[in-house]
Amino acid sequence: KNKINEYPIVVLDDVFSELDEGRRKEVYEIIKDFEQVFITGCDKQELKGIYSYNNYEIKDKSIIKGEM
Repeated sequence: KNKINEYPIVVLDDVFSELDEGRRKEVYEIIKDFEQVFITGCDKQELKGIYSYNNYEIKDKSIIKGEM
């Protein structure tokens, strides 16, 4: 942000399945101040601890807004 005066977009592809809960909390602390973070994963429980998010699911080739 300091170099181009725009917030970066952060993409985390299925990283939480590889981390224990303590390390997940560390990642949450790092990403909490970013404007846009896209996280992919297979287990919604991995996202517990994130302050606010929108959940989308892919089913039958369609994108559906899921429950949080």
